[in-house]
Amino acid sequence: MDDIDLLRNIEMFEGLSDKQIKKLADVFEERVLQPGEDLFRLGDKADHLYLVKDGFIELIVGSPSSDSMHVIRNLGLGQSFGEMSWVDRGLRSATARAATENTLIVYVSFEALDEICDKNPKIGYRIFRNIAADLSFRLRQDTEKN
Repeated sequence: MDDIDLLRNIEMFEGLSDKQIKKLADVFEERVLQPGEDLFRLGDKADHLYLVKDGFIELIVGSPSSDSMHVIRNLGLGQSFGEMSWVDRGLRSATARAATENTLIVYVSFEALDEICDKNPKIGYRIFRNIAADLSFRLRQDTEKN
């Protein structure tokens, strides 16, 4: 699956035209991670948004020094993470760790995303609307569990 096909199937980019998807795909890069390898850690400065292209990523909260770490979410093909930090420019709220061999992620800098959204407000509007809907869904899901 190429990056254009991947982006077409990501909720965050739902409603974008093929031309708009192509603009986005041009700024994404790839990285391969091995099991147990951290992509970023809880509290790190955030500057990228990520998509899972192959394998699985675990989102982990807690402190390794207190042995209270636990997985809050497993992410697989087509799932995004890091968008919350793009929206609020906050620090990372979890650790992202590869759970499988040769986990392939694609990523884009917040700076590149901002530039695309500034130059193409329709793209920015659609992405932010989709992120808001997804975060709302996740919050409702987490609230119902408690």
